[in-house]
Amino acid sequence: MKQRVLIAGVWEQNNMDFQRQMEELEGLSNACDMEVVDRISQKMTTRHPATYFGSGRLLEIKERIEEMNVQAVVLLHECTPSQLHHLEKALSCTVIDRTELILQIFERRARTKEARIQVQMALCQYALPRLIHSSDHWSRQAGGRNKGKGEQQLALDKRLLQKQIRSLRQELKQIQSKKQTQRRSRQQSILKKIALIGYTNAGKSTILNRLLEMSNQKTEKKVLEKDMLFATLDTNVRLIHVKGHTPFLLSDTVGFLEQMPDALLDAFDATLKEAMDADLLLHVIDASDPQFAEKRKVTIETLRRIHCGDVPSLEIYNKIDRCKDLVIEQKEDKLFLSALQNEGMELLLEALDQKQWQDSLSLQWKFPYDQQQLLSSFYHYVAVYDRKEKADGIYLQGKIPVERRLQFQHYEINEY
Repeated sequence: MKQRVLIAGVWEQNNMDFQRQMEELEGLSNACDMEVVDRISQKMTTRHPATYFGSGRLLEIKERIEEMNVQAVVLLHECTPSQLHHLEKALSCTVIDRTELILQIFERRARTKEARIQVQMALCQYALPRLIHSSDHWSRQAGGRNKGKGEQQLALDKRLLQKQIRSLRQELKQIQSKKQTQRRSRQQSILKKIALIGYTNAGKSTILNRLLEMSNQKTEKKVLEKDMLFATLDTNVRLIHVKGHTPFLLSDTVGFLEQMPDALLDAFDATLKEAMDADLLLHVIDASDPQFAEKRKVTIETLRRIHCGDVPSLEIYNKIDRCKDLVIEQKEDKLFLSALQNEGMELLLEALDQKQWQDSLSLQWKFPYDQQQLLSSFYHYVAVYDRKEKADGIYLQGKIPVERRLQFQHYEINEY
């Protein structure tokens, strides 16, 4: 049975995006399997430092809680430990701020061991400063990590939580050490590394799955594809090799969000390194979203926060099948497509060919079978997109950097 919640927020002066933010908060609540039964707001110059809302609005919220059998109140902003303490006392109800809500979603969605550890560490780090006001609240919301007779002893709670953070950090370090070896191997490869980035639910996973289909990849290589916020948390790296096009490595990263909590960015630091290590970023934008311009800015700002602002990028305006009056003008740094309808995917591959090999040549080669020992070195430098084995040798098509042409020029052929 879904938890019945009321979403609430302070509409601060000069906040022109309040309605959109409240709608997004409802979407986040739904993504956490909550049933939003009501929403309430209050216009104020700034949030009350102790209780977030004014006293009159607090009374109104409490009445709504009792009338509608509300089990929790979800707030638009991240609150201080003191505010959460006073709100729960005044409302006699569980109060969840925006950051905790996002953490709960991540806790539900994490699938790999690495992602689960990252989320648990973020939850512990977020809970630590809030122990002073309500250890009961956090033992309930953070999965019962602090249960026991000493639950209300602040010093003991704090030591236990710090110990758990150290243990999780050590476990995460061991996992990431293995992944770092994989990353180094990919860095040495001739294949370009491309990362899908963008606001959550922009369609990144759908693009990855369509490219896998075009590569004739196995079904199990596909990732979760669902119309909801934060459907994908785990970073997935896949080889994309579509006949007639340059192969590349594509990673699907966690979606961004406005006011992304620092605790999450810190916890997912290793995951976001896939974007930091990329040769090219595909910035996926939901063209059907009326607020796509604002969300585009959020993504660009988040890239700056994780030190990826200087990585070359290509903007992909997805979901054009849902747009009625969109003026489509394909440009060198901007593409329009519908991954769901498989519309424009060939244009994307052509654009990626051009981006990847601006200083390279498309050539053909034939290696006699007694020279095939050279292929190991050849594959290290050349992006091969077709290979045929005939009676007189191995025929290859691909792209080679201009500076490497001489190394294999003896094997070039004019007809394939």
